[in-house]
Amino acid sequence: MINQSIFFAIHPDAPKDMRIFGDKLKAGKTRGKTTATGFETKAQSPTPGLQTPELISSYKGVIDTILFAFPSVPHFGASERTEAYRSVIKALRLGTKFIIVHYEQDRDTIESWFSSVGHESNLISWVPIPSYVDFTDWAEDAYLALKDAYDETYYLMEPWEFPRSGDQLLADSIEEYTNINASQAPLIFQGGNCLVADDFWILGKDYYQDTIHQIQDQTLPLRVNTGQQIEELVRQSFSDFLDKNRPMFVAGTKKEIPISAYVGNKESDEYILDIVGVGTGPFQPIFHVDMFISLIGKNEDGKFEIMVGSPQLGNELMGFPNRRHNLQEAYDEIARSFKKQGVIVHRTLWCIILSSQVEKSQFLI
Repeated sequence: MINQSIFFAIHPDAPKDMRIFGDKLKAGKTRGKTTATGFETKAQSPTPGLQTPELISSYKGVIDTILFAFPSVPHFGASERTEAYRSVIKALRLGTKFIIVHYEQDRDTIESWFSSVGHESNLISWVPIPSYVDFTDWAEDAYLALKDAYDETYYLMEPWEFPRSGDQLLADSIEEYTNINASQAPLIFQGGNCLVADDFWILGKDYYQDTIHQIQDQTLPLRVNTGQQIEELVRQSFSDFLDKNRPMFVAGTKKEIPISAYVGNKESDEYILDIVGVGTGPFQPIFHVDMFISLIGKNEDGKFEIMVGSPQLGNELMGFPNRRHNLQEAYDEIARSFKKQGVIVHRTLWCIILSSQVEKSQFLI
């Protein structure tokens, strides 16, 4: 293999993507697409493809079809997670359609969860996955649901890479067994880090910034043209691939969040250790915006309202009004940024409590 550093020292003006240097891909992170039939030799009429992408609302409208991803049932057995699945299924409106990603050997068991509470089998589309392919039940993260407003077709849009387990394979499998299309965008995002409102949609800044970084290091196949700012390219690309009609709000801090691994407090005869950095991203206090931002909707004045979490309110509810939380400013900054955009912001308590087995110890995130 040619030494790239020496080559470009001798030929500084040579193209950076010369084939002799191989594909600049991260192992295991990206993949190509092939058709089930191999090469197509028969002439076909061209189709317009995805013309006017429009993200599906995160809070508004009728829920017609729900996608479930169920990893191995024997793995869960009679666990609390299985009971949670069954509780959700029981609560859903009869007549709802379902797409179920599953292992073939688990179909009878999963089907009994639905039939036992009155859901009709003819409303279920089954998407079998080979038993040797691992995937998770976090169904929404590996893609975003959208429609093409041009012809009302529906898509699962995948990011350029999604390294968790086999989740990046699910959209293509769903396309094979349903009328939902799968496509891929040369951008970095995750479904849980996006929220779709009426007149705008929200992208968490961590993946917005990841997109910029991967354009700069030529991991993504996007090129900044002469006279163009990279932020302009990123926003235009998100518009072209995800939503043509809504502007994108980026939720996050202006600067990277300084993280302390632990914050200690002494209250009476107890020592409290706050682990405030678990799940924190570079620009987000929590790595997915749907964990601390909730959409409410438009009020009578036509202003959109949201809720943004506040650890301080959580501490006050728990009876610890003076407890420090060094991510509070990050939540406050994000709340202020939405107010500047004309969004009505309400603050809601945000806390997760983990109890340890150590005497007189408590962990509060």
